[in-house]
Parts: sequence; C-alpha cells; structure tokens
Amino acid sequence: MLKNKSTIPIAIALFTALSILAIFAFSAYERNRDIDNWRITLGALADHKAQTVNNWFTTHLTSLIALAENPSLQMNTQHLDQNKGNRVKSQPQLSYLRKLIESTAIRTGFTPTTKKQSIKTSTSFREDQSLALYTSDLTLLTATKGTIPLTDNLRIDMSNALVHGKPVLLKMAKQTGSAPAISFLVPVYGLQTEAQHRPVGILHGRLSPGTSLFPLLTGQTGGVDQPMETYLIRNDGKLVTYISPLRDGEPPLAKQLTNNDLTLIANQAIKQPGFFGTGHDYAGEESLFISRAIDYLDWILIQKISQNEALKESRHHRRILTWTLLISLLLVLSLINAVWKHGISRRQQLTTALLEQKTAELTKQTILLNSISDNMSDLILLVDKQDNIIFINRPFANLIHTTPKAIANKNLDNILGSDPADKLHQFYAHSREVHRKHLTLRLHKQRYEFLATAVKVDYGTTGEKAHLISLHDITRLNEELRQNEKLLQQTIKALMRAIDQHDPYSANHSAKTAKLVEKLAIALNLSENNREGIMIAATLCNLGKLSIPKDLLSKTEELEPDEKELLAMESHFAAEILRDVEFSWPVAETISMKTEFLDGSGTPRGLSGKEISKAGRILAVANSFIAMTSPRPYRQKLSAKDSLNQLLELIDTLYDRKVVAALFNIIENQSEDRPSS
Repeated sequence: MLKNKSTIPIAIALFTALSILAIFAFSAYERNRDIDNWRITLGALADHKAQTVNNWFTTHLTSLIALAENPSLQMNTQHLDQNKGNRVKSQPQLSYLRKLIESTAIRTGFTPTTKKQSIKTSTSFREDQSLALYTSDLTLLTATKGTIPLTDNLRIDMSNALVHGKPVLLKMAKQTGSAPAISFLVPVYGLQTEAQHRPVGILHGRLSPGTSLFPLLTGQTGGVDQPMETYLIRNDGKLVTYISPLRDGEPPLAKQLTNNDLTLIANQAIKQPGFFGTGHDYAGEESLFISRAIDYLDWILIQKISQNEALKESRHHRRILTWTLLISLLLVLSLINAVWKHGISRRQQLTTALLEQKTAELTKQTILLNSISDNMSDLILLVDKQDNIIFINRPFANLIHTTPKAIANKNLDNILGSDPADKLHQFYAHSREVHRKHLTLRLHKQRYEFLATAVKVDYGTTGEKAHLISLHDITRLNEELRQNEKLLQQTIKALMRAIDQHDPYSANHSAKTAKLVEKLAIALNLSENNREGIMIAATLCNLGKLSIPKDLLSKTEELEPDEKELLAMESHFAAEILRDVEFSWPVAETISMKTEFLDGSGTPRGLSGKEISKAGRILAVANSFIAMTSPRPYRQKLSAKDSLNQLLELIDTLYDRKVVAALFNIIENQSEDRPSS
C-alpha cells in the first residue's frame, strides 16, 4: 500500500512535467512557423511597395528628361541663353517656354496642390510643387506658380549638375513654412553642334512627397488583416531619420534617433538592407520587420508588424493548452482525493463513479479539443491504413460542404474524389517520421495549394497505425509570389525595349543572345536553375549600353582611344546598374564576364582561366557569335560559317573549347547556313 501511495505523486509529477514540455515544444513550433510565414508575407509586401516607390521616381524623372530632350525647348533655351541681354526679342521664346513648362507641370504633377497635405500628421505644411527653367548662368526663364527663390545650396547643386551634365535627385530636406520636398535637376542641351557638349539651361522640378509618394505606403496589405506599417528611413551620420509620416502622428523628417541602438529595427535595416528580423520600432514596440533598399536615393523601406499582433494566435493556443493541462490536473487530484476518503469498503462504488467521472472528463476534453481543431485555420485529417477517415476537423468539412459526422469512417476516395485522394495517399503512405511537402489539390471544384505535413501515429487502444495530415493553405501567398515573378519578367522586357531603342543597330541582340544561351545551356547539361539564371543575364547583358551615348554606338568612323575605352566598359556599366538588384542567381557577375577572355585580354577586369565562371564563358561565346552575325554601323554582318570559323580559331585563347563545340553542333543542326564538316 505504501508503495502505491508513493507511486501516485511521482506519476502525477512526471505527467505534469512531460505535458509542460510538450506544450512548450508545440508552442515553439507554432511560433517558428508563424514567424516564417510572416517573413514571406512581409517580404512580398515590401518588394511590392519598394517597386512602387522606385516607379514613382522613375516616372517623374523620365518626364523631366523627356521635356529636357524636347527639340523646341532645347532650341528656345539655347537662343535665350545666347541672348541674355535682349529680353524684348526674346518675348516669343519666353511665351512659348512658359506655356510648355506649365502644360508639362500640369500633366506630370509638378503643380501646387489645393490641400494642405495628403498624409495626416500633427503639423500642417504648405505643399509647394513647381517646375522651373533656368539658363546656364541660373537666370530664371520661366516657372510655374509656387516656385521658390534659389538658395545658396541649391545654386551650388544646380551648378554641379550643369558641370556634370547629368540628371540629379537632391536629398529631401525641410523647407521653412513648407512640407519637405524632393528636387529633380535635369540639364538641357542645345541643338546646334557647339551647344551639344555643354548644357544651355537646367530644369528644376520640386515635388512634395506627401501629395503622391507617401500615400503609396499606406494600404496594399495583400489581403492580410493584421495592422501593419510601412515607412521610409535614411542614415544621416550618427542619426537615423524617419522620412515618411509615422503612425504616431510624427510628420516627415521630424523624428530622428541615434544609430547606436542595435535593437532598433531602423538601425538593423540600415546595416543590412533586405534583412528580416525582430526588434523594437521608433515607439519601443517589439516588432517583426523586413527592409528593402530604394534605388534612386539612400533610402530604406521598412515593412513591419507588431509581434503581439503577428504571434497572438500561437500564444492563444499555448494559453488554451496550459489551461487544459491545469484543469485536467485539478480534476485528477480531485478524483484521487475522493477515492482515498471513501476507503476500501466502497471501492466498487467509487470505481463506478470514477469511470463515470472519467468519461465525463474525457467528453469535456474531447469537446475542448474539437473546439480547438474546429477553430484552426489549418485543415486536419486522420486516416487509417485502409484510407478510411477517422477524424476530420470542421474547417476541412466546411471546405468540401459536409459535416465531420457525415463522413466519419468513409473512404477518402469517396469523399474527396480519386485524384485528390491519390495525391494525399502518395504523400503520406511512405512517411515514417514527420514529412512535409507542397501539394496542389482540387477540392470541390476549387484549386488549392497547401503546405502539407504528415506523421504516422498510434490510434485506438490496440495501437493501430494511422496517418495525421495537416494542410496549411498557401494559395494566396503563392499567387502573390507568381505576381512578383510576372512583374520581374515585365520589367526585364521593358529594359530590353529600352536597350533596343537606345541602340537600333543592336535591336533584338539581347533576345537573340538569350535564345542561343538557352540552347547552349541545354547542350551543356546545366541545371534548370542555372539555365533560368543565365537566360536573365543574357537578356540584360546589353543594359550597359544605356550608359553610353547613342551617337557613339552608331558611329561609323574609327573610334578615338577614349571612345574605345568607354565602349569596353559596357559590361561593367550593366553590372553596376544591377548591383543592388537582388536576384536568386549571380546575374550581375555573369554579365560583367561577357567580354572577359581566357587569356586575360578581356574587359573590364582582365579575368582569365578559372576566374571566369562557366556561365560567363557561355555568355561570352553567345554574345560574340550574335554580334558577328548582326550588322553594325561600321560593317556588314558575317555569315554563321565565317563567325564559327573565327570562334574556332580563338579556342582556348579567348573562348572555351566545350562551349564553342556545343555552338558548332547547334548551328550545324540548323536548316540554314550550316557550316561544312
């Protein structure tokens, strides 16, 4: 008897300890799962909003560049710049320029707004937006309403822009009595030959981001219900400045914090753009966040959500399980106390009462567990080895328009249909431990994508084997990822069109190179991931031409040494343009190798031998072949046979032997222009 008395407390303590460990382990699993899901969700939203901000800059800068390249504006600005002292003769030109500037400002948004501001903050500002045209000595020719006088700093910035002859975006700064503004400076060149080498004027456009930029950061949660916040920051020496309005009412540029607190998410984002992690925000709230760099300025976009909001579901589950454990322990202790009070003589009566009480408690626990499973977002299914349904939670039953009781003990094939049932069976039938996989199922005429988890469990008093399956719906998340991939492809196509328009003699060069690279990658047995990566690199390999003047690309005379040196930097320019673009494959590095040769005589870095990757060697051969077989301003195109002969002569000197051999086989198998054997 004493032995039994001492065994009971030990058993209770062991059960309690194991239950607590199980609760904490399950809670940790759910928390990690939720954090991983938020990493994906926040990343997709941050990518979308960062692209939206970049598009805003691109749209307005492109509109001013187009205005600066307007022949009428160039001609009239050049005339006024050369005749500064004669305003009477210049009145027709000034009148024309005034109408052109005003119409462009209205069309492109460089006009004052009637509202005080578009984003609500604790401070009201005047939203000054304007567009102005100045001569090369910064004399104002014409401007829209709201143009501010030139400050000393602005004159210096405009003078530097005229010296360098390139468009400039100025750092957003506070203005006395006005909202912070972003200035666009675009030099204007003349039409005559002597005026094409120096600007004759400069456009100055000012935009208040509160009117059209900051509203892009609000909303657009991708269907996520939890409250999130998006804002922009920048690094100002020892301070981090919050550029956009904040949820606590702080206006743009009003909040600045020191950058020595590594737990502040803004400081983490500045040190590692693109980083996902945790920390406290400007208000001290613990948050999950992810960051993205903005292309045009040294800005960082932060997408964040409070940890309390993001992880409240897993915390709620832990509380339910903890209370369930405590209730169960209290009930068991109460039962043991009752048994010992009644004594041995009433053992049978107490045993009966105990069984009834246990049945009631099990019923309560069953109801509680059913309540938990029925309120989960995941679909839960338990099947035996004959694929008969033992248990299905209510969300799963609702999805297929039935009830858990109606399908209990029925075969999976009869309930879901043969195709979904076969896919599920193939997924869990051979799993011994926890098994995870992405599954696509059509349930009740609707296509779903799931992150499926299966584990083999013991079921019933005889220890029969059963399979427990959990299906987490990721349909919406995958659709957002596919939309991002579609946006990437559209962006790449837009860049190809820009390259073709910039260099008509190389029209379709990128597309032809990409097609040839794909054939070479298949012939050389590259993996699917490497094939996709090198095709993107081939598509964008001529992006550097956008940094080279059009007249140099179409020049038919012999090039000067400095012009040759500029052309040799084309692949370097392309790599620089793509340097901060995050690809899943080394696209920029491969593009930089398209003009590198095995003997080290290539450009821009003079790489040789094994320093050139396999992808770089393939792109070098494909780019050279397409260039030889395409016409240029200074020569006619070569035949495929002559081009191949030139490549064969340079095997192991400039080009890789295996790549040239693969190209030879590809061209030889084509129906036209086949080289002789």
